[in-house]
Amino acid sequence: MLEVTKNQEVCGTEIAATDVIVQDGQLVNGVAFVEGLEGEVGPAEYVLSNSGCSFDPAVLATVTGGMLVVNNQDEVLHNTHLNLVVGERTRTVGNWALSSKGSEIRADRPLRREGVIDVECDAHEWMHAKIRIFSHPYFAVTGSGGEFEITDVPVGTHVVKIWHEVFGELEQEVTVQAGEATSADFTYEMANE
Repeated sequence: MLEVTKNQEVCGTEIAATDVIVQDGQLVNGVAFVEGLEGEVGPAEYVLSNSGCSFDPAVLATVTGGMLVVNNQDEVLHNTHLNLVVGERTRTVGNWALSSKGSEIRADRPLRREGVIDVECDAHEWMHAKIRIFSHPYFAVTGSGGEFEITDVPVGTHVVKIWHEVFGELEQEVTVQAGEATSADFTYEMANE
């Protein structure tokens, strides 16, 4: 749990951390993707909410060309700050004050570059999220049971990777055959505390 240091009348005194969530032994909020594929991506809209003094979702996967909508569902000011991480450099790609419940900002331009966006609330230091951007549609965020599904992957042998903001990246080779489901299982080594 994270200590809430401000706006406790709205946010409470503590909030669950979202960077490492394990449910029934399965890691939530990883991003699975197929490496090296190209594919058509159409325009899409993605919503990131300031909700319960946390970001929802805590991990969002999107495509280049997608439009981001940021909203505030809380009775308190949030300032959503987005920094694109490219190698060792970061650059601000959005910084929006959402002054009241129901406030919403629609980005004025689409997400243009693959990579990771670090999201934080400048008004509440415990609020963090990640946005992972791809130039193809072959990705998925792991669900509450650690599962994921990536559809319409072309037949052939591919490298499937899983990325997690704390534990990094793992990969394995999988072979996709026509009309058959293929599985990939990933295991992070986590220290017992």
